[in-house]
Amino acid sequence: MQVYKLLAIPLLISFDIIKTLEYDVPMSSLFEIEEAADVLPIEEKKELVAFLLARLRVAGEELPPVRDIPKSTIDKWIADDEEGYKKFLAGA
Repeated sequence: MQVYKLLAIPLLISFDIIKTLEYDVPMSSLFEIEEAADVLPIEEKKELVAFLLARLRVAGEELPPVRDIPKSTIDKWIADDEEGYKKFLAGA
């Protein structure tokens, strides 16, 4: 079993619950791995994704399909988001 050394730092988790990661935490569930990955800096998250994709390729597993989202759909999402933000600022 791989043991990961994590810094014992308080982390703000959803719903304002404070959780502390311990030293030498064996990670045996996907939930525990996801929690640990969530605190990684963005560059290390990118490295983790690349590592996992490489492992899928080596295992001969089919990779997730690339999402082909039309630019018009993305533009609409952005416009909707900006409109919602303006309403938020206006106190609506």
